[in-house]
Amino acid sequence: MKLFTPLMMMFISLWPSGQIEGNSEKINSDSNPKFPITSGSVTYAISGDGSGSSILYFDRNGWRTIEHRELIMKRYGITSSEKVIELVDGDYQYKANLDAGTGKKGFDKSWSGLLSYKSKDETIEAIMTTKGGQLKGTEVVIDKICHVWIFEKGPIKEIWEWEGIPLKIKKEIPGIHYELTATEIKENTVFPDDELLKLNDIVWSN
Repeated sequence: MKLFTPLMMMFISLWPSGQIEGNSEKINSDSNPKFPITSGSVTYAISGDGSGSSILYFDRNGWRTIEHRELIMKRYGITSSEKVIELVDGDYQYKANLDAGTGKKGFDKSWSGLLSYKSKDETIEAIMTTKGGQLKGTEVVIDKICHVWIFEKGPIKEIWEWEGIPLKIKKEIPGIHYELTATEIKENTVFPDDELLKLNDIVWSN
């Protein structure tokens, strides 16, 4: 499972039967911050061939993130929708389709491994280039100077990231393209335990 998914990104005694694992608390105590803000949220607007809502919550200096995205898409004249939750707890990653009740999980030590001996800028560059990204330049999104990364392969075509936080993501899949653009960043937001509880009944696969 890939790290960016806009997006993008980034718990956990609430799940039964040990379905969910996470190590963000330990990494946060042992490592440098992943995000420039200890805890907060990013709200995104969706445009292009999609509409809907998306919000990313994070705490533990960015080592734990959860995104709830509700997307309505029109492709080849047919309208469809999806409700997705993406959770990153340190090195552990989960993506759940709430409508289907299924999800995929993965393990990726890229961030924690690289940030243990590289600077944050070096870590971000290594992760982006490993995924085929090229640095296009910088642009401002909601008053934050972002590095813009472009990708030739995969559904994500461009990412605007501010010190590791994705503030804009351009995605393309057959017959549709859409963008998620940050409209607001809040600091010191309480991490949403109710979002975690929605994953209780998800059937996970690797």
